[in-house]
Amino acid sequence: MPYNIWCGGFGSMIAKGVQFNAEKKQISDARHFDDYSINKSLRGNLEYNQKKRVAEEELAARKMGLGIRLLPASEEDTAAAKCVKFSSNFVINLSNEWLRHII
Repeated sequence: MPYNIWCGGFGSMIAKGVQFNAEKKQISDARHFDDYSINKSLRGNLEYNQKKRVAEEELAARKMGLGIRLLPASEEDTAAAKCVKFSSNFVINLSNEWLRHII
């Protein structure tokens, strides 16, 4: 419509720019069913892959003697671990024992 009008049949406003005699098409149920079945298969595939990944992580954790599963290592984790410096008394104790052994 080139301007706003009031529809007497439905008792509502038809705004400017709305097609009044536009052809109405009904969406078929077959299309909806196809979308649903595709989504259902995708969800099933994602669930299967997630369960498989969790089982592998739990198996790896059990092999390490851990009670919890660990997340897979990432490049960011590796870079952050390289920046960490641990001070250990173990090295100092070893050098002291070595000196005591010499004396």
